[in-house]
Amino acid sequence: MRIAYIAVDSLLSEQWMKSQAEFGCESVFFEDTLGALEDERRGEWDVLVLSDRCVPLADIGPVIDGFRGLSESLKVIILLSNHHDTDVNDKYMKACIANQVEYIAPGRSVQAVVNEIHRLIFGAVAASRPQRNSTVLFLGTTPNIGATTASFGTAVQLARRTGLIIGYLCLNLKSSKLHRYLGIEQPRTTLDGIRAEIKSMSLNESRLLQLCERLGELPNLSILFGNMLREQAEYYTPEDIEYLLQLAERTFDLCVIGVGAYWDNSATVCSALFADTKIVVTTPQLSHFQEDFVRWAKNMIPVFGLNTGEFDLLITQSESMGGEGFHAKEIGRETGLQVIGELRKYGYLDSWLNRGKLLELMLHHPELSGDLQRPTTLLMKLFGLPEVKTEEKGAGWLKRWFSAQRSRIGTKVVMKGGK
Repeated sequence: MRIAYIAVDSLLSEQWMKSQAEFGCESVFFEDTLGALEDERRGEWDVLVLSDRCVPLADIGPVIDGFRGLSESLKVIILLSNHHDTDVNDKYMKACIANQVEYIAPGRSVQAVVNEIHRLIFGAVAASRPQRNSTVLFLGTTPNIGATTASFGTAVQLARRTGLIIGYLCLNLKSSKLHRYLGIEQPRTTLDGIRAEIKSMSLNESRLLQLCERLGELPNLSILFGNMLREQAEYYTPEDIEYLLQLAERTFDLCVIGVGAYWDNSATVCSALFADTKIVVTTPQLSHFQEDFVRWAKNMIPVFGLNTGEFDLLITQSESMGGEGFHAKEIGRETGLQVIGELRKYGYLDSWLNRGKLLELMLHHPELSGDLQRPTTLLMKLFGLPEVKTEEKGAGWLKRWFSAQRSRIGTKVVMKGGK
């Protein structure tokens, strides 16, 4: 096996050289990517170990693509270091997951790094993932661009692939339409219907689960529909939203939140402050990603004490998968955000939404569900969520769901990685 290292840590190189004979490896070392690309045997590499100190964050995707072009079977491992701020380290980690490469977390001894490389190359456990709170936020740059479809679709895929209790909270206070997309004309429970319980802080985990809508084909997905009384949107205080978010975080194994495109309400601001992972949804339209995000949201976000580096980017109506217009890499460079996925244009989407068939579309249409796999996989890796075995899917959903309910008894099931 031929392994290439691009790193500036001499101690790591020395420690690896001492251990490589045990595994029958041949290793070559480079101090930068340019030297590696000039190597005459670069097409023969089996593994590339690349230090984040040797490649800028903005270039990590193109660099990985460039090396993968040398060999389709090349395995890439990124060494993350403590030479960046925590926020930058987090962006490097997400870039690794988005580009489908393994990474080794920072803050480890040289020997621990060597041991981790051994495990990743020769097949044992994957690198450890940091513990996170269990909330993911989706917010659009612009109304009516598919943010609800993207967020709800991701929640559906998470429920299908993990078998865990996934919550979906629609906190769109002014234009909640998810119930229509699911063919439910009169939802049993909506956010405005439980506002008194939220105000009085009398909800608990069991009560929240009872209030949520569950759909027959996916009973481990619990849905709380949004506010139906648009004129009362301003009545929700930050304390109300924070209480609901904290309750949801304790109730579900993972909670996906969808909010409106505007930042003039407590739900959007408080969710952005609370959520561990924040995903901006935009389109290839210049007015959406440049005008609405770069010129407005990007300058406004710091007002709330947030850093735009905390956000990732999901592109809907994508042109990268065919057609003309701005492509994902261009949008990523313009916004300065890591692109974690793309959903293409679907000519049939409006028809399905108008007929209340969104869930059927998410479950049974391979094109849309396929596009959702990339962001779903990223979230599963970020949160350390296990994947349900193929044979456990289908008929076993209901049995597992009821089993999970019985075990809750007023407390949260410990099912997620690290929690």
